[in-house]
Amino acid sequence: MCGRFSSLTPPGVLARIFDAEVTPEIDGEEFHPNYNVAPSTRIFVIASSPSNGRRLGRMQWGLVPHWAKPPFGTGQINARSETIGEKPTFRDSYRKRRCVIPMTGYYEWRTVRGVEVLDSRPVLDPRAGAKREEKRAVYVTRRDGQPLAVAGLWSIWTSNHDLADDRTGRDVAHREGELQRRTCCVVTRDANTTLATVHDRMPVVLEKEQWPVWLGENGPSDESDLQELLGSDPDSIDLSFVDVSTLVNSVRNNGPELIVPVC
Repeated sequence: MCGRFSSLTPPGVLARIFDAEVTPEIDGEEFHPNYNVAPSTRIFVIASSPSNGRRLGRMQWGLVPHWAKPPFGTGQINARSETIGEKPTFRDSYRKRRCVIPMTGYYEWRTVRGVEVLDSRPVLDPRAGAKREEKRAVYVTRRDGQPLAVAGLWSIWTSNHDLADDRTGRDVAHREGELQRRTCCVVTRDANTTLATVHDRMPVVLEKEQWPVWLGENGPSDESDLQELLGSDPDSIDLSFVDVSTLVNSVRNNGPELIVPVC
């Protein structure tokens, strides 16, 4: 899960919300809201370091570890919170390169069984008396209207592995013949009570007081602190969801009609 989300907040507003400096890469760029963010998109990410503080930049959604060999495909878009400290793909990023991914909302798909009407189309199977399952898109947001601060991991891959230990999230100058990719993924957990009827997993959504711990702003984070954060009560964040059109199923569709509730 978490395979699509929306990014509707301008970077200047995000910078104020997260008390972050906007990187030169996006400073002054024309902002276009994205209602249908898909894997491989360069998304807004907040990373931090003791020397540079929080910085808001872009990374490609789909984590590629620094030791990976091409071709990469789309990388890993999600990482399970229960195993990120053990899986080789995520282990190094979990220890050294954690980030926050701001989302206005994210999409999920729930299974609807039986005779229903979805987007004005009958769901009844054409075979007499038969019923089938349909996937209905839902849109999940914070009930207070604030952006979701989703826990993420990031990595940097380069053809020159001497640069692969950069941890600040800053741009690294290209040198002749080098190829670099900054990538990230979403950390997921068991769904809370609200979302369990939709899907059994959800992103790890962080509250403001948890950001410094996750971003490692007080020095290297103790494993117990991180596990306490990942294991915090998922119902403490007030989320809601509405049914939306299946237009979101196609990456070619990208407009406000994607988040309009449907009956």
